Amino acid sequence: MTATAAIFSRVQALVARAAHEGTPVEEARSSAVIACKLIHEHEMLATKFTASADDFPFSYRTPPTPAPAPAKRGRGRSRPWVDADDDSPIKLVSKYRGRCLACLMSYDVGETVWWRPHLGATHDGCKDDYDWP
Repeated sequence: MTATAAIFSRVQALVARAAHEGTPVEEARSSAVIACKLIHEHEMLATKFTASADDFPFSYRTPPTPAPAPAKRGRGRSRPWVDADDDSPIKLVSKYRGRCLACLMSYDVGETVWWRPHLGATHDGCKDDYDWP
């Protein structure tokens, strides 16, 4: 056995000891450090270790880039019923009680109202009477 082969088998033994499940942590760490020092000292990475992609059981591909998140609409929140470019009132059935912006009378749950985000709602008949800003 040549000197190089002896050093290589010693490095293999040290790495096997460091990677073994039953080896205490301190001993495994010391074995790994000694193996690294031998590899560096004898320049084993530069001269003895040559590998191709076929030698590894896994590939070194970069992971695919994730798709960009969909753009948000409106004023920072996703509100599908509000178009970002259109600020006209939306006709809907009220889920809550409220006060009409035009006549200042209350409306109940289930009534048809015209609503604008961040402004409020009017009765169905009061829409034309109110001057929307």
